[in-house]
Order: sequence, then C-alpha cells, then structure tokens
Amino acid sequence: MDRKPPYNFWKVDSELYLHVKASTRAAEDAEPHATHAALLCECVWNDRQGQCNFTTDTVANVLTHISSCHLRGYPQSDTHVQCQCRGCTLRRPIRRDTVLRHVREIHYADKYRRKN
Repeated sequence: MDRKPPYNFWKVDSELYLHVKASTRAAEDAEPHATHAALLCECVWNDRQGQCNFTTDTVANVLTHISSCHLRGYPQSDTHVQCQCRGCTLRRPIRRDTVLRHVREIHYADKYRRKN
C-alpha cells in the first residue's frame, strides 16, 4: 500500500509562509508599545453620549471605568440598570452589581467566580 506523505502546508504554500514569517519578524522588531497595543481592552458601553472610547490593558480596569463613569448615577448596588453595551440583546434592567458581572462574562467573555 502506497501512503502519501502528509500535506506540508508550509512548503506547498510558500508565499503564505514568507508572508507570515515577515509579519512575525516585523512584530518582533517593532517597539514594545506597538505590540502591546493589540492587547488593549476597549470599553463597549454606548449610552446617550455615544460610543465610549476608553481603552486600558485589562478587563478589570474596563469594569472599574464602567462602574465609576457610566454607572456613577446609580450608586446603590440594588439599583436596576439596563446594559448599554454595544450589541447587547438583554433588554430588561438588572441590578447594578449584576450588570457589571453581565458585562464581564457576556461582553468580555471573562468568567469570574469568587474564591471561597
């Protein structure tokens, strides 16, 4: 039985290989802040003032920003708020503390569970 060698993506598609190699080298040669920019988290809150343009390095910092800037009019944790995140399908108001968890888990795909 004659077996074919496995498909070697990199040898067959050498143009793609050269492109990927050049891109990787460019990223390695770039300044540190240029590669770090791709890791930034942006605020997805979109209220009456329009789309927020805040960016930071972690989801936790975005949540602190949302809490202190966008939810500052709702100081009590049991106050009901509607999620104003871009593309959100949740149409009912939920508790202020729950909306922060909702934003973290649904809009940033960051599951948070309290440690016991």
